[in-house]
Formats: sequence, structure tokens, C-alpha cells
Amino acid sequence: MYSFFLVSLVLAAGLAFLAGSFHLLPQNSALQEKMPTWPRKPILPGCVIGVVALVWSAYHGCLMLEGPLEKLHPYVWILVPVSTILCMLYLDYLNARAFGGFVTLAANFLIAQAFIHNIPCRGFYSSICLLIGVAGLVAIGLPWRIRDWFTIASKKPNVARFSAMVLAAIAVLLVAFPGIWMFLKPKN
Repeated sequence: MYSFFLVSLVLAAGLAFLAGSFHLLPQNSALQEKMPTWPRKPILPGCVIGVVALVWSAYHGCLMLEGPLEKLHPYVWILVPVSTILCMLYLDYLNARAFGGFVTLAANFLIAQAFIHNIPCRGFYSSICLLIGVAGLVAIGLPWRIRDWFTIASKKPNVARFSAMVLAAIAVLLVAFPGIWMFLKPKN
């Protein structure tokens, strides 16, 4: 249960940070210049988030390789550092793609945990997680749309404020439902 709450807290913290950035975007000229370039540069955040996503993916990949395919486990783990180096060298929009991969994996995990732990309003919570997962897939496949979103938000304060409100609401919901369940569940 604590890993469920921790993953929702980490994802919500990232979305809350992004919401704060959008809220400050119309008033901060330095942020207006840096936000549209974030999906590409600097690459260090993308490398860190990407390694976490790759390790998480390798773990799930090894769980799926059963029976005679278990002998492939070492090769899956060898692919993690190889993929990390190749992504650093050749992948454009590394930050957006790595964040999208992490968000997609986290959404999958949160949906599964919502049904395992029977949290309140799990259908609504799962719908929010599904939307987050789809947004992650868009970030992986169309990372320039993230850049375009940042560019539009830096020029139009209403778009920035609306984006900040939506991201903050999603961040609160991600933590609220597992938190309510954790503190109000029947004690055995």
C-alpha cells in the first residue's frame, strides 16, 4: 500500500511542480524562455527519469518472461544501460519522452493498485490515471506537442493559468484518493 501512495505522491509532486511553473509563466520572462526548450534541453533530467523508467520497464519485462524464457532475464537487464546510452546520444526530446514513459508506467501501476486496494471512487480515480497515461503516450510519440503547449502558454496567460489549474487539480486527486483510503480504511 505504501508503494501505491508513494508513486501517486511522486507523480503528483511532478504535476504540482509543472502546475507551479505554468502559474508563474506569464509573470516570469526567464521562465518564458526556458519552458519551451525543456522538452529538449538540458538532458540530465531526461537521463535520470529515463533510467528510472527503463529499470521499471525491465522489471516488468522480466516478470513476463516465464518458463523457458527466464534465461533472457540477464539480457533484459543488460539492455537498460545500453538503452540509456543510446537514448542520450540519439534520442531527440529526451526530457519529454522520458517523462512520458514514467507517467505511462505510473498510470498503469496506479490503476492496478486502485483495484487491488479498493480505494473510494476507484472508477473516477482510474479515469484520471487513464488520462494521465494517454498524456504520457502523447509525450512519448509527439514530444514536440509538449514544446508547442509550453510555447502557447508562455504567450497566453489564460492558457497558462488554465493549465496550472488542471495540473494542480489532477495532482490533488492523485494523492487524495489513496490518502483517504490509507487513513480511513478499516483496521483489522
